Amino acid sequence: MNNRIQSPNQLRTESPRRVGGGRHCLMALVTGLAVSATGCGADESPNVGSSQAALSESSCASVVPDQNFSRSVDPKFVTPSSSYDTCDKGYVIDLWNLDVDYTGEGNVRYGRIAVTWEDSLPTSPEECWGSQLQALFYEWNDEDGVGGGHSEPGPTQPGSADWHFLEAQTQYGTWGYWGDCLFELNFAPHQAAGKSYRIAATARTPGNETRKLAIQTRKPINQ
Repeated sequence: MNNRIQSPNQLRTESPRRVGGGRHCLMALVTGLAVSATGCGADESPNVGSSQAALSESSCASVVPDQNFSRSVDPKFVTPSSSYDTCDKGYVIDLWNLDVDYTGEGNVRYGRIAVTWEDSLPTSPEECWGSQLQALFYEWNDEDGVGGGHSEPGPTQPGSADWHFLEAQTQYGTWGYWGDCLFELNFAPHQAAGKSYRIAATARTPGNETRKLAIQTRKPINQ
């Protein structure tokens, strides 16, 4: 049984799409396993535009990461503290040379990079709906700055200007029937074996305070 209550919250995904030099965005409303997408003109969650400042694409691309990983982040990595501010109250990890085991389609779910809330959960619907996860996803490119370049450099490789922005995601909490607050962001199925990725993420309360979060590579699920 689906134990999620449909709320005014939305999973917002924005990615660069080159059409006449402009950028278009995609809005997705996620309820259980059902996903419906609409254009940018659709009504947004009433929480969008709150006091929680968004992560900056340019700032988070240019900083030194908090952590480096090679091939996978498994088991999940949890931020050691709820206090972080590497870029715009974000925590940054670089994942080099992604292992093929964490890519591709499963008949249940794609391989993916997941960002989850890993702190004390909000205890009321209002607090839940006002709390959020944000994440920015980048791909390392050492060729032409457009993305899709060869990604073999290791964690000591400099040149943060070569992080090419792929996608931004924001999700406010969903209050469940059993009194739980649910969060999860997933970057899939864009990632490819051998490529390298940067994830800048933040977990925020309605008052814009940071909370612990986790980042993990997950394998495709088959039945």
